[in-house]
Amino acid sequence: LLTLSHYFTLFPEQGTLKPLKVLQDSDENFNLPPQSSITEKTAVAEETSVELVHAIISDRLTGVNQFGLESNLNLQTTEYAVKTGTSRDFHDSWVIGYTPDFVVGVWLGNSENEPLKHVSGQSGAGAIWHDVMEHLLATSYNHNQHFTPSHITRFPINSSDEWGVRGDVIEEHQNLLLTDNLILSLHEGDTFELTDTVAIPLNARTTVTWSINGEVLATDKETYFNPHEKGTYFISAYDSVTGKKESLSFTVTLPE
Repeated sequence: LLTLSHYFTLFPEQGTLKPLKVLQDSDENFNLPPQSSITEKTAVAEETSVELVHAIISDRLTGVNQFGLESNLNLQTTEYAVKTGTSRDFHDSWVIGYTPDFVVGVWLGNSENEPLKHVSGQSGAGAIWHDVMEHLLATSYNHNQHFTPSHITRFPINSSDEWGVRGDVIEEHQNLLLTDNLILSLHEGDTFELTDTVAIPLNARTTVTWSINGEVLATDKETYFNPHEKGTYFISAYDSVTGKKESLSFTVTLPE
């Protein structure tokens, strides 16, 4: 819960993560989990990506189909976003949400890891989250700040209104869905970081013969490639039934 809530501060902080400090009746900082012990402000996501995700999870109108007109996720403000989570067999009920001024995370579950009785994120943690958020909105923690996205905009597409990045050419993106590519993933120019466990998924529209730098890797519709060194790799997929062949390149880099 601490780690999830910490990382959700990325949204009001435009993609940056600040050191986490937990206090109790003094200025002494507690020992924190290793995953939360950064020591300086760190940029971990592009502002454009953060704004796009925020646009999705702050859209309560779209959420009506799933959560209903009246919901624990509705607040008396529009300057917020929220994400629920319900784990398999109802073991965990999660809600994390934020405004430009604060983030609130709630978890419900049984300490003995027994499942809850069909308590979802919305119905369980959502009820607590709603009351805490409404309380904070009425306190000095609420500075009445506003989200001001500058990298995204709305695009009318057919009969709907969609979010996208300023300068996007919608027609080009729509045409991508119409192409009959043999290779479904990966894509030309993709970059991967070399680690001991990296496995690059290769997916094709049909069963193909995969080759990496001229050497046959596998004959299958889906497979994986495990690079062992950095460099530029050339991959090809060959469909022996139709005679169609596609090729592209990707790059593997060392960790920074």
